[in-house]
Amino acid sequence: MDIPTTTPQPLPELLRLQDVCSMLALARSTVYTLLTEDPSFPPPVRVTRRAIRWRRIDIEQWARTRPAARPPRPERKKTAV
Repeated sequence: MDIPTTTPQPLPELLRLQDVCSMLALARSTVYTLLTEDPSFPPPVRVTRRAIRWRRIDIEQWARTRPAARPPRPERKKTAV
């Protein structure tokens, strides 16, 4: 009798708040604001009683749904007066 084998799935990579801020170029306070005001922002996963993490895939997917940043404005030419 053959026992079916399953390939173990890799655990999702978990990010700390500092990592999320760095990936998204956002301040900590902005991430916390998004948590409370933007229902599309991924909720964190509680790892321990005091520690939370975000799944990298969730943050990456959320970031892809966001509009791209505006390109910087071209510099105005200075005119002599």
